Amino acid sequence: MLLVLGTPFVVFFAWAFEITPEGIKRTEEVPPGESITHRTGRKLMVAIAMIVAIALAIEAFHLARRTPLPGSAKSAQTESVVPEKSIAVLPFENLSDEKGSNYLADGVQDEVLTNLAHIADLKVISRTSVMQYKVGTPRNLREIGRQLGVAHILE
Repeated sequence: MLLVLGTPFVVFFAWAFEITPEGIKRTEEVPPGESITHRTGRKLMVAIAMIVAIALAIEAFHLARRTPLPGSAKSAQTESVVPEKSIAVLPFENLSDEKGSNYLADGVQDEVLTNLAHIADLKVISRTSVMQYKVGTPRNLREIGRQLGVAHILE
């Protein structure tokens, strides 16, 4: 706010006054040969360039601290946060004597997934994502939950 309000005054004083070896004088009182605006202008430009460079370095430092790089330890911590309201429904096992009726177990799994997906606050992992954990393969539920990023597993 100070910069916005002060800019008109600075522009006026820069136009109306000039810096000389004897001090600040009105522009019309300084002969053109005695003006040192070119030297003070260069000094001012160097000072402004240094201030801008420092400001950019500070902003880059803050941006680097705020946004973790992919694969960094900080991003791994943020990625490992598992929502409490999340679930994966693993493929169900066919316990009947008829091994040809696997469609029933698949249908029950689909129905459970569909009903859970209607709950607004619940993150439900898709059927496609859990099919790699079919019955018959060794299951480590803790590892499966970590890989899928869920807090709960239904099997």
